[in-house]
Amino acid sequence: METYVHSFVHIEDRKIFSLAEAQRILPIIQKITEKAQKETQVLVQQLELIQQVDAQRSKVLEIRIDEIMNQWRGQISRLGGIPQGVWVVDFDHGNGLYCWKYPEMNIYCEHGYQDGFTGRRYLKTPTA
Repeated sequence: METYVHSFVHIEDRKIFSLAEAQRILPIIQKITEKAQKETQVLVQQLELIQQVDAQRSKVLEIRIDEIMNQWRGQISRLGGIPQGVWVVDFDHGNGLYCWKYPEMNIYCEHGYQDGFTGRRYLKTPTA
């Protein structure tokens, strides 16, 4: 019976990253994030221009922005990162989370599990 259940249920374990591992994957995350950010930025600008005059087109743009954000979250999650907010990615290090925000060049900060982005503090360990 247990084998049967395991063949249908996949529980994704959260990856624990060393700082070096998180820094190694960061260039991929930066590229994914930059692409999504640029795509949404164009759409948000369009939305701001037509929001008051074309409700139907505004709704289409809002849906597309949501789709891009959801795709970004999925891509980040598949790489082991934890997407948070807009263009923020956390990496679990076992005692808290390394925290990166676009367009930072490296991972400079961390925070506790309950602290969130506002609890960010600079790492004591030098970054790569």
